[in-house]
Amino acid sequence: MAIQLCKKHPNLRIINHPILLDELSRMRNKETAKEDFARHMDQVAPFLAYEALSDLSIEYRIIETPVAAMSAPFLSSRKVALVSVLGAGEAFRNGMWRNLLPWAPCGMIAARRNEQTLKAELTYTRLPKKLHGWKTLVVDPMLATGGSSSDAIDLLKRETGADDIMLVSLVAAPMGVDVLHERHPNVVVYTLALDSSLTKNGYINPGLGDAGDRYFGVTPNG
Repeated sequence: MAIQLCKKHPNLRIINHPILLDELSRMRNKETAKEDFARHMDQVAPFLAYEALSDLSIEYRIIETPVAAMSAPFLSSRKVALVSVLGAGEAFRNGMWRNLLPWAPCGMIAARRNEQTLKAELTYTRLPKKLHGWKTLVVDPMLATGGSSSDAIDLLKRETGADDIMLVSLVAAPMGVDVLHERHPNVVVYTLALDSSLTKNGYINPGLGDAGDRYFGVTPNG
């Protein structure tokens, strides 16, 4: 899978695959119905996790196929965890968990945006106790201002000792990537697109609207 690097944003990895870009365009379209939007998100999610975890180490074990014995590659460790930033993060994470990583422990951090300040307020957490030495994917489909993701990672590090963290999103804005890099320079962002800007209300432009609302059918365009 092709990865596009960005000199201006050293912590950014843009996944550039024709099928995934087609899926994203269908999610962006405001005419896409809720059930189709949810299906596209579920289909895309595991591929983003797949790319973010491409450096997992393997070990070889002897197995018997129906034809012969062979030395077969297996993961040397399954220390991978998924942590969603609510609300849309839960839906996005479930596609990864069900379709690629059903053995991975999951956590959640609920963040509610203050519409006056545009800052995130963390309201609820449920996390694994210890994630030191684990690959931890923070799942937040819309990396807009970077505030909620950065605060969530602060909490994750403090509460679990997580020290190998990647953030996975559908779409990112330059401000969000920069804020995350400033606060967490070792966290790499994997996304399908870097959009141009934020609106005055803090939404990604052109973006795809509110991913959580559209996934769960809260808005008319969902």
